[in-house]
Amino acid sequence: MLYPQGCQVKLEDAIGFILHLIIYSTAAVAVVQIIGLVSVAQLMRQQPLQGYQILERNTIN
Repeated sequence: MLYPQGCQVKLEDAIGFILHLIIYSTAAVAVVQIIGLVSVAQLMRQQPLQGYQILERNTIN
C-alpha cells in the first residue's frame, strides 16, 4: 500500500536537497571567482600594462 503523502514528503526532501546543493555549489564557485579576481588584480598591479603597436608588413619579412 502506497501513501501519497509519504511520497510527497520524500520528493520535497529530495528537491530541497538538490536546491541546497545548487545554492552551496554556486556560492563556492562565486568565492573561487572572487579569489581569482583578487589574485589577477594583484598581478596586474605589479606589472605595468604593455603598449601594443601594429607591426608593419616590411618588418615581418
